[in-house]
Amino acid sequence: MDEPVQITRRDATVSPGRANAFAMIVGLPLAIAAWFLFQMRWGYASTEGLFEWIRQNGILAALVLLLGILLHEALHVVGWAVFGKLAFKDFDFGFNAKALMPYAHVRNPMRVKAYRWGAALPGLLLGVLPLLIGFLLGDGRWFVFGLAFTLAALGDALILWLLRKEKPSAWAEDHPSDPGCVILEEKTEVSGHV
Repeated sequence: MDEPVQITRRDATVSPGRANAFAMIVGLPLAIAAWFLFQMRWGYASTEGLFEWIRQNGILAALVLLLGILLHEALHVVGWAVFGKLAFKDFDFGFNAKALMPYAHVRNPMRVKAYRWGAALPGLLLGVLPLLIGFLLGDGRWFVFGLAFTLAALGDALILWLLRKEKPSAWAEDHPSDPGCVILEEKTEVSGHV
């Protein structure tokens, strides 16, 4: 006889305010350290014209930033769709006005491994990769873009930290309003025999 299965739900989320606070507390020292290392390696001349370019091309710089933010959310969707084997119809998109954050929400559960990849993809592709390219080539534009989007992914890094001890095969259900997910666990109830 099959034993009944009970699904338990365990929260692995943070509030938008806490995610933003974490990003600010960790982000400022990270930005200062990265900027210092870049200046030590390439000197002030490597970024001297960058701020003048931003001043002269403010609208273009703002558009690049806005497109990067939208691409960040799109990369979450791509990661979750590919690694979680989900369809585009499984996603909702919106803007959390209270937290000033756009979001992509997936309606269906996926394995924690797939959830991690979807959470990490924007930070890796828009943040770390351009940051490294900028640092290695001494290109201030790539460096600043990568630094900005590494900082933008710190909330995702916090979610990955919350999931660090979860089994890759466990199920994760994206939370509809808070950053993070709910872990779904199956527990078999053992009935006593008389």
